[in-house]
Amino acid sequence: GLLVGEAALDVLKDYQIASVPGELALDADTAATIAARLQYPVVLKVVSPQWLHKSDLGG
Repeated sequence: GLLVGEAALDVLKDYQIASVPGELALDADTAATIAARLQYPVVLKVVSPQWLHKSDLGG
């Protein structure tokens, strides 16, 4: 099956596979605070049923 989000990260951790650090931000201010803490460059990933994935939009 398909694993996404925290479930996928848990499997990586269980098998001691390194991944980049990440945190959940529920608003822009929190995202900016997290980005400053993680240090740049950072990547933003939208996780919401309201937004289509870029591959669903042809990108």
